[in-house]
Amino acid sequence: MQLSAFDYTDKDLEKLLASLYNGEIDPLNLPEDLYLAVAKFVMGGVEKGLSNPAVEFGEVDQKLMDALSENIHLFSAAKTFNFTLEASDSMFDKNGKLLPFEDFKIKATQVFEKYHGEIEHGTIKGGWLEAEYNTALSQAGHVKKWNQIQETKHLLPYLIRNEVSDATECDICASVNGVCLPADHPFWNENAGDLHFNCRGIVEQADKGEGESKEWDEDEIKQGLKKGDDAGRTDAFKFNPGKREEIFATDGKSQHPYFQIPKPYQKFAEQNFGLPIPQIEHPQLTKPQQKELNDLPRSKVHSKAESMQQEKSLIRNSEKSIG
Repeated sequence: MQLSAFDYTDKDLEKLLASLYNGEIDPLNLPEDLYLAVAKFVMGGVEKGLSNPAVEFGEVDQKLMDALSENIHLFSAAKTFNFTLEASDSMFDKNGKLLPFEDFKIKATQVFEKYHGEIEHGTIKGGWLEAEYNTALSQAGHVKKWNQIQETKHLLPYLIRNEVSDATECDICASVNGVCLPADHPFWNENAGDLHFNCRGIVEQADKGEGESKEWDEDEIKQGLKKGDDAGRTDAFKFNPGKREEIFATDGKSQHPYFQIPKPYQKFAEQNFGLPIPQIEHPQLTKPQQKELNDLPRSKVHSKAESMQQEKSLIRNSEKSIG
């Protein structure tokens, strides 16, 4: 799969590691350039997933793009925080003694590559970021498909989940392959998107005749879901991205692990870790309309810039008392 370019170079990484070691970057002062590079990269997957021409791009989709962009920036900020926290911890040995820079550099680079992969000429290989890009691409397709389902379910009232049946099909996907149920069945609250990382399953629509002839009963549903859980399916993929308008769940039982923030940092997290969420420009709006949109309070991010230093001081004092 062709990935978008990742705007982070070896030189950027060298600078980041030096800033971590000298204290310019820490969990309360996150690297904004890395955050924006991650957000841009993952949004590339979202945009590619939404480019499927099966659903027309209209007003609803523009609002949807706003919601998904916010979700990706929240996700990218939480990812950057988790990386920075872990990389900062790698500065010390098991006895709490500061490591020489060259030893720290080796350990911190390993942490970076776990979160982001290896950088080669503006592309990445391996690491969690590549899987997250693929998830963004796939889940965005599910989001757009769900919009189409809502618009046409009066004509095609059933949904069928079809998995790719080949040598690489996993037991998680096989557990619900072929499930057929009405579009409003609660089953789809947790099973209309990806079932795991790099999932290739799709949801297709069916008319009443086909749907009734293939409909699963409650025992078949329970058995299928149990097989999936037994095969290792996690709660992180048990949500409907179209209903939630999220690529990565920010709360609830499906909350992505990045959003599970240690208690001393939770207030800081509510401010998106002090990182900006770029405004999306809407060409069809006048400047006053755009300003009105920009001035609206965000659903999940509280803009409290004036209290940032106070919050940071409280967290640092909390860390000192814990230590």
